Amino acid sequence: TRQYICPEQGAKPIRKRDENSLEVFPLYKDGKLYGAIQNGVHRFYLRETGKEDVLTGTARFSHVWLLQGDQWKLSVVLSYDH
Repeated sequence: TRQYICPEQGAKPIRKRDENSLEVFPLYKDGKLYGAIQNGVHRFYLRETGKEDVLTGTARFSHVWLLQGDQWKLSVVLSYDH
């Protein structure tokens, strides 16, 4: 992880969401909102200081968010179709 995600120098991987791909579906139980499913596409890049980001891959994602009190908590994260 240290070598690829947190390098001290060189290229660092980043992820950007395709804003046009985002879908959100509310989840209700007995008419009360309790969560949401978020689907979309994200793209992976390598970022290096002084250079343009280089696209290295694309994937789909799904997140399940749960409403706990007045705060949203990320419950499930899926990344697939790499």
